[in-house]
Amino acid sequence: MYSSIIGGECCSDFSLGLFANASRICSLLTMEPAAYIDYKLQIQGLFFIGLIVGVVLAEIFCSGRLSDWVVRRLTLQNGGERLPEMRLWLGYPAAMTSSIGLIVWGSSIDREWPWMTGQVAFFLCKF
Repeated sequence: MYSSIIGGECCSDFSLGLFANASRICSLLTMEPAAYIDYKLQIQGLFFIGLIVGVVLAEIFCSGRLSDWVVRRLTLQNGGERLPEMRLWLGYPAAMTSSIGLIVWGSSIDREWPWMTGQVAFFLCKF
């Protein structure tokens, strides 16, 4: 019985995590056309280039090698014991840049700043 409870908890946590990430992405996708209503639909599609560039650069620079380097360094400081939570340190800058990106994007829409500000905000949101 205990294993079925734990298994159910793991599945619900996983699905809630996917739902939270998907809802954040979908909220940006659905708000972008309403935010730039003066532009044609084809131009609005090009406004997602900031998201794509942010994801690609984050994957190249911050995923594998940087994560391994951080864990290796923390393992040496911890006396050679490697812990799974050592990989969480890269989550803090990601949380900060995502928050800053969402705040800047919302401000750029609210105050009608140029479209390039929104591109930088999308980049920061996904980097």
